[in-house]
Amino acid sequence: MAAVPWMVSSIRNWLYIGLCATVPRTLFLLVILTCFYIPESPRWLISVGRIDEAKEVIKRVAKINGTLDKLKNEELDASLKRQMENRSQTPTAYSPFKGMMTLLSKPRIAINSFLLAFAL
Repeated sequence: MAAVPWMVSSIRNWLYIGLCATVPRTLFLLVILTCFYIPESPRWLISVGRIDEAKEVIKRVAKINGTLDKLKNEELDASLKRQMENRSQTPTAYSPFKGMMTLLSKPRIAINSFLLAFAL
């Protein structure tokens, strides 16, 4: 909102001003609508224990890629079972909320957080 007067004073054509005002909103709407179409990552689904959904996503991707005939259910089940076993053997330090200090816990994360905070 604060940038609109500068945009209007520099463009000075009502058609382009209208386009500049509506295109970002339209793109944002398209991004929101595609969130419902794009499936979750199979790796993430496996990590939270939703194996059946991960299998369906993998089959859907194989169908789109034209490799569904090469995908065997037994191999897919064995692979997903191995992934689940690996997940259960590796300890994860997952916590849904660790706090703001997590952003400053490592130098690289702190630099990225600082840059993102002031770049936007």
